[in-house]
Amino acid sequence: MFPQLYNTATATGDITFVVGQGAKKFKAHNFIIAYLAKPLYDIAMIETESADESSNNESGVVILQDTDEGIFCAILDSLYLGKMPDKFKSVDEGKQIIIACDKFGCIDLKLHAENFKSYQYEKYFGSITVRRGTYMSNFKR
Repeated sequence: MFPQLYNTATATGDITFVVGQGAKKFKAHNFIIAYLAKPLYDIAMIETESADESSNNESGVVILQDTDEGIFCAILDSLYLGKMPDKFKSVDEGKQIIIACDKFGCIDLKLHAENFKSYQYEKYFGSITVRRGTYMSNFKR
């Protein structure tokens, strides 16, 4: 992965993501985003081109107002470090990560969140097997 680049992104990053309602800034590298999260890169390029055409926005700044700051941080952690969350605060957070990863093309983190979510369901509800149109369940009590 790219831990040294991640640690120096504030100084060497060439793109800034302004994320969430709090407008938290995250610096990143275009080539990392392009290589590991192509849909996020495409969004960034569209935003950058729009900024170049308009004098209102700063070039190299991408605004992601509808994305949670913590979730975007987890996305960057997974892209640069290969780091996956040990747990999620809630089922809703897991869903939000899956949706954001789907939107931005972060496959590894999405698969991790989906696997964790299915593990949580199995932990609470037991395994459910479908055979010939009937459900056979083993609910835990």
